[in-house]
Amino acid sequence: MEVRDRAVPLGWFVVVTLVAVVAVLYALAVTNAYNALSADYDLLYDEYTALEHKYDSLSESYESLSAEYNDLYDDYWSLYEDYLDLNLAYSQLRSDFEDYVYQVFQWLYGASEMSPREFSQQTSGCVHGEFVNYPCILFRRDFQYIPDAGDRASAYPEFISRGGGDCEDFAFYALALVNAASRVGYRLRFYRESPGHRFFLTTRYYLPDAETVEVTPYRAYVVCGLENEDDNYEHCIVQVCDLVSCIYVEPQTGEVVEHPFVEVTRIISRDDIVWYGVSLRKLAMRQGVFPP
Repeated sequence: MEVRDRAVPLGWFVVVTLVAVVAVLYALAVTNAYNALSADYDLLYDEYTALEHKYDSLSESYESLSAEYNDLYDDYWSLYEDYLDLNLAYSQLRSDFEDYVYQVFQWLYGASEMSPREFSQQTSGCVHGEFVNYPCILFRRDFQYIPDAGDRASAYPEFISRGGGDCEDFAFYALALVNAASRVGYRLRFYRESPGHRFFLTTRYYLPDAETVEVTPYRAYVVCGLENEDDNYEHCIVQVCDLVSCIYVEPQTGEVVEHPFVEVTRIISRDDIVWYGVSLRKLAMRQGVFPP
């Protein structure tokens, strides 16, 4: 039997070849696309992982900040309540301070201003022409040193009714007398130590080795201070000033003395009190409180 080769048509061969080429090209394209998508996926996955870590970190920070915010919020309300309490306390203290200032200055005015009638009574027998003899007043009235149980100053009416007082009470009595003398136009006589001279308390009685010091009073101050650095005892005298200069007077005797203090603690006039250099009037005015 004769065998013959079956010839494959050329057209089919070309078709098969083209199909194979297309299949290979498609496979290559699919592979390249897959590889590109796989690379994009890996990149996105890395970004997702980084974002997830960042989210976790931010979540922890948020929780921490939220807890801190809650603490601060609680602190805020606690501080606000404290503020309201302090504001209420401040208002009460300011009211008390205003009352204190008015009481102090009303007392001070009453303690340092002697009426003409009282002045005439106190100076009876000690006025010679235009002069008021202050040591004569002490001699005739016979005021006594009476220590206080505390550190409370007495105005001159109480000082007169008691028949004396401590150094501060004597000083306020002298302050009221000097202010009254200044107001009605009298001059004042005091004395200072001077060997060989005499200071007459009355026409009959005198102080030996003392000379007369005369002053036309314009302003007067109670001055208190410490006489020794190691001493806590406070002593008070009176400073009497004319229009030019001032003298210091011991109010218990009427003697003119040198400045006796190593430290001045208080200076008191009819319209102000100065503690260690701080004026109560100025302090009150800085706080919006205006003394009478």
